[in-house]
Amino acid sequence: MTTPRLTEQEIDTLRALCEKATPAPWRYDANEMLILPVGRNGWCGEAAGGNDGRLMAAARTALPRLLAERDAMAKELEEARNLLTRADSGFIRLPWPTPSVEWMYLQRDVSAYLARQAEAKQEGSK
Repeated sequence: MTTPRLTEQEIDTLRALCEKATPAPWRYDANEMLILPVGRNGWCGEAAGGNDGRLMAAARTALPRLLAERDAMAKELEEARNLLTRADSGFIRLPWPTPSVEWMYLQRDVSAYLARQAEAKQEGSK
């Protein structure tokens, strides 16, 4: 079973939660305490059971980075889609080989080879 993708509204909600929450990094200690930074140099602990506490600390610390990575990937995907759309429209040539481009190069090379062979044959018959 696949996990459903987040909607833009859900992503915006996660961003808002990150902005309003106690800043990262959060930690989880051996005493099953979720440790949050308080003020400049202080920390506050709250009991959080086992794996739940570990998850909360890891998620709070990682979520801003995950959202930033998601944004970067979405931007790259949009750029790739635009490039492919423009290529399909014939406006640009793709910067990497595709089967059609490789076929064009093969045709060019075979044509050049056959032309050289024909020239050599004509010179040999003189």
